[in-house]
Amino acid sequence: GSKALTLKQAVAIATVMEFVGTVSMGAAVTDTVSKGIIDASYFKENPEVLQLGMLSALMGAGLWLALCSFLGSPVSTTHSIIGSLIGISLCTNAESLNGQQVGLVVLSWVTSPVLSGMFSALIFWVVRKFVLRSESAVERGFLLFPLLLWITFVVFCFYVIFKNSQVEIKNFVTDTPGFAALVALAI
Repeated sequence: GSKALTLKQAVAIATVMEFVGTVSMGAAVTDTVSKGIIDASYFKENPEVLQLGMLSALMGAGLWLALCSFLGSPVSTTHSIIGSLIGISLCTNAESLNGQQVGLVVLSWVTSPVLSGMFSALIFWVVRKFVLRSESAVERGFLLFPLLLWITFVVFCFYVIFKNSQVEIKNFVTDTPGFAALVALAI
């Protein structure tokens, strides 16, 4: 690499960022995975089947992730656990599968790379056209960089405020959406 950071520094920064991301933004994903794919009400008579199914899904996804990691194959934890939950639902009680939620998850797997690619292409074009190919590239870079950081931070804050499933934040957003947007911008 560029030697801008040592390995220890990179690992420390990654650890902090992963923790912050998990705590601030992971609740929505956790809710979808834990409650959105399989409807637990179908297992009221025999909750032990659901418990065993969830354990099996975790073990199956974990083994698959370990195998793919060992083989050096690219693998997604989210794809693996969603697939495991779909399999458990189909094996135990097919009616418990929330097809609409699974459809939305799969749709997000398709739209996320497409939209990310479009936004990335747009940002790349703007930076290349107005910064890199300019007579005063360094000065323009110093002007554009804080703006790009601000946009990233605003998107992050809006996501945390509006997608967080913690009850207090959800009530705050539902009761006062305008003020919640103002708080996201102010942060």
